[in-house]
Amino acid sequence: MPRLADTVEALLRRATEDARRRRHAAVGAEHLLRAAAMEEAGRSLLRALGVDVLALVNDLEAYLSEHAPRRRPWQFGLWSDRVLRRTLARALAHAQASEQEVVHLGGLLAALYDPALLAPGEQAPWAVQLLCLHGVSRLALLHYIAHGIRPGTLPLPVALGPGPQRVVLHNDAYTTMEFVVAIAERVLGHSTEEAYELMLQVHRQGRAVAGIYPAMEAQDRARRILHLAMEAGYPLLCTLEPA
Repeated sequence: MPRLADTVEALLRRATEDARRRRHAAVGAEHLLRAAAMEEAGRSLLRALGVDVLALVNDLEAYLSEHAPRRRPWQFGLWSDRVLRRTLARALAHAQASEQEVVHLGGLLAALYDPALLAPGEQAPWAVQLLCLHGVSRLALLHYIAHGIRPGTLPLPVALGPGPQRVVLHNDAYTTMEFVVAIAERVLGHSTEEAYELMLQVHRQGRAVAGIYPAMEAQDRARRILHLAMEAGYPLLCTLEPA
């Protein structure tokens, strides 16, 4: 079974201490986000995503001071609110499905964005709304934690020379296997059996050559793959190499 990273466990403890100090009714995702912003590892992740950490902390302080539910006189103990409980469960389930042993902060934040957490008509938690206001979309977060690509720097595939080019697909923990198979069939022209074998190679080896094409055709196919992945909300990475 996957487990939470020690750093995430420590952040949850700090978030709980913060909620207790403020006499809040429960520990929420906002407490966790504030705890992350106060620690170097969390600050580094947020800065890499283009966040003004001080401004984010100020916004979190305003929310926690004015809007977080406070404990009633008859309430005892402190627990995680529904959003945080679902986020932790979702992050651990995703880690198990994608064969990861440890859930790090990036994976936990990605689970917080997951629309499956929300009931019909329910708004995204304030922590997610706040991150979006600070320019961190779900896809930007996934591109960074999956491939180390910072927001606004996703490279467009460019043919490297006039000769034939390899179209290379890169593995990540968030693009579904079904989507990779569909891309291989729809954009690269593989049969269903070939597409499935390609998907397995990407998954097992971390990357795979999906095809070799003339330079401009390879560039066109790679860009279509990236476009379709972004439309679907997946961080699938496709690059070109000289054949």
